[in-house]
Amino acid sequence: MAGLEGHENDLAATLPMGLRQRLALGCALVHKPRVLFLDEPTSGVDPLGRRAFWDILFNLSRVDGVAMLVTTHYMSEAEHCDHLALMFA
Repeated sequence: MAGLEGHENDLAATLPMGLRQRLALGCALVHKPRVLFLDEPTSGVDPLGRRAFWDILFNLSRVDGVAMLVTTHYMSEAEHCDHLALMFA
């Protein structure tokens, strides 16, 4: 799911940021939660990795029925969400 093939023997600290974020998501999903809280899950991830990450989140939401609360600084990412809350000051 997270696209970590070929990195099974790598230490998490040696992985690029995008792969570390996907590893963190995989760890969060081990116990199959019904609700997932993600604090800036694509922070430090390149644009292509960010798109792939959101594809994973979309699949979790739409196919697996996982409810998510996501924080982000990117309005383009917020567009993927069903509901939106903005914080000011």
